[in-house]
Amino acid sequence: MGNTTHKADVENVVLGCRTEDEVKNAYIRIRENMQHAGNSSRGAIIEKMIQGGIEVMVGVTQHPTFGTLIMFGTGGIYAELFKDVIFNLHPLTDIDAREMIKSVRAYQLLEGKGGTPKADISSIEELLLRISLLVENHPQILEMDLNPVKVMPEGEGYIVVDSRIMVSAESPGIS
Repeated sequence: MGNTTHKADVENVVLGCRTEDEVKNAYIRIRENMQHAGNSSRGAIIEKMIQGGIEVMVGVTQHPTFGTLIMFGTGGIYAELFKDVIFNLHPLTDIDAREMIKSVRAYQLLEGKGGTPKADISSIEELLLRISLLVENHPQILEMDLNPVKVMPEGEGYIVVDSRIMVSAESPGIS
């Protein structure tokens, strides 16, 4: 999914800010880290921290031989550590999406093993199918990285916590 440095790796994620002063101090620290890394961005995103859920990732990449590939796997801080991912040729069918989810080791957690509540697996199947349809309708999408996606308990869906999309400037409709 590219060689982009994760925000957490360069200390640009601060969790647990409870007061205005904590938010201000976190912003200053992030700006200093960005400047030190040679990035002059001045903005920041402040979000509510999502509790619970099982972290997975969903992505799209272009392969020189096989074309568009859809990716699914263990997400969050464990993505790079475990490399528990699978790729499938685009477009996906409902059977493809189901098999992708079942093929990763994180599936055991999604099924509720290890004391976790059973996750909303059907919503992740739907997400994979929607991503495949999105790529079909927008071929200028070169890469997409949704990581982490927090899969909530059964019936509660999922939450995309962070995302990155790279599009081609040469595709029709992009200026």
